[in-house]
Amino acid sequence: MPRRLGISSWLKALGDALAGLAFPQLCRLCAAPVESLDDGATCHRCWQQMPEMSTERGCPRCGWPRPGWAISASRLSRCSHCRDAHFALLRSAGPYQGALRENLLLLKHYPYLCGRVRALIARTIRREPAFARVERVIPVPLHPRRLKERGFNQAAVIARVIAREMGIPLDSRTMIRIKHTDRHRAGMDAVARMKSVARAFAVTRPERIRGKTVLLVDDVFTTGATLNACSRVLVEAGAEAVYGFTVARVMTWNPIVP
Repeated sequence: MPRRLGISSWLKALGDALAGLAFPQLCRLCAAPVESLDDGATCHRCWQQMPEMSTERGCPRCGWPRPGWAISASRLSRCSHCRDAHFALLRSAGPYQGALRENLLLLKHYPYLCGRVRALIARTIRREPAFARVERVIPVPLHPRRLKERGFNQAAVIARVIAREMGIPLDSRTMIRIKHTDRHRAGMDAVARMKSVARAFAVTRPERIRGKTVLLVDDVFTTGATLNACSRVLVEAGAEAVYGFTVARVMTWNPIVP
C-alpha cells in the first residue's frame, strides 16, 4: 500500500492544489491551459496525440511492435526481445513519450494519477483476456531508504488503481527490496541495469503467491531488468505465472538479459 504522507507533505500537496486554482495549470508540452486539475500535466490536444499500444501487430508475449506481424500464430511464441524473460506476459499502455511521459514524471513527485491515465490503464487491462486469470496485484517495491526519501511508492499508486479496476487484492507486502541501488541513469544498457538489480528483491510470504497467477506492476518498462528480476523471484517462490504491466514503455530495442 502507498506510504501515508506526513503532515508537511499533505500541506504541500494542499498548497499546490490551491495554487492550481489561483493560477491555471499550463500544458507541459505546449503551454496551453489544462482544462481541469484532474487532466494532469498536459492539455487535451497533446493527450490525443499519444498512441496506445496494441499487440495486434507485435509480440504476443511482450507486446513489442513489429510491422507486418499479425497475431495468427500461437500466442505462446516469444520474440527475441523477451525470449529470456521470467514473466509470462507483458502489457504496457503506451510509449514513454509525449503526454504520457509528462504525466509519469509528475507521478515521481505526487502520489496521484490523473483521470486520463487512470482511464488509459483501465482500457489496457480490459483489452487483455489473460488478465482474467490474475489473483493478486503486486507493485515493484522500493527499498525502505528510497521510500523514506520519496514518501510513497509510485508503482503502488498504479497497482492500487489496477486492483480496484480488476476487483482483486493489492499485495504490497509479499515482495520487498532488500538491496539499495543507485537510480538507473538514462543511457544505462541492459547489462548494467541487470547487474544493479541482481538479488535486489525477496519474497517474505511465499504462501501468499504459491500456485497463483500474479500481476507485477511498475510505471515504466525500459530494458526490463527490474521487472525481470522481480518476476524471477516470484516464480522461484512458487508463483504459477507472473504477468507484467507498466503504464509506459521506452521504445528502444533492448533484449532482456536473463
